[in-house]
Amino acid sequence: MLPARHFAPAHWFFKAWLRVLLRRHFSGIRVKGRWTRFSGSALVVGNHVSWWDGFWVYYLNQKLLGKRLFVMMLHSQLQRHPFLQRIGAFSIAPGRRSALKSLSYATGLLKGDNNLVLMYPQGHLSSLYASPPSFARGIEQLARRSGVHDVLFYTALVDYGVHKKPELTFYLGQYRWDSHQLGELETAFRLFHQQAVQEQAAETQ
Repeated sequence: MLPARHFAPAHWFFKAWLRVLLRRHFSGIRVKGRWTRFSGSALVVGNHVSWWDGFWVYYLNQKLLGKRLFVMMLHSQLQRHPFLQRIGAFSIAPGRRSALKSLSYATGLLKGDNNLVLMYPQGHLSSLYASPPSFARGIEQLARRSGVHDVLFYTALVDYGVHKKPELTFYLGQYRWDSHQLGELETAFRLFHQQAVQEQAAETQ
């Protein structure tokens, strides 16, 4: 298991590089809804559609919350891109014994005072046009062990319209997960995601 190793100079470089990257690849960025500032730590859950996903949440956190972000990513991918450890990435290898260490590590982060932990309980990438797949049990275990209740939702959608480059829209929401029942969280996120897609479709007609 590879832990995160936040390093201030890496963040300074990455923030500048990410601004350039977003301007280069998107005609504009819109944010719908909000994440209100709050004390304590929270989980972040979103639609898992591309390699951009962690970068997008990094951008949103810097813009809206300013918390310490940790991103769970596949062990094989983090081995290929070790720089990402310096800006908050840590690894998980699903199906291996070390996955328990990763969940224990994430539990400790969520017991902290000012952390965000981004994970994709779907477990794999899916099409932007697909409904979110079922969530894996790991997130339920993580919530119960850490006692976390605040969950931040996001859905990222892109449309070209009349532009050569796509416009990126983030739909944001917050959810109070008191029961720590997996089905409840999964249903809440599916409803949130469906509403975001419907709103996006209505705007482009």
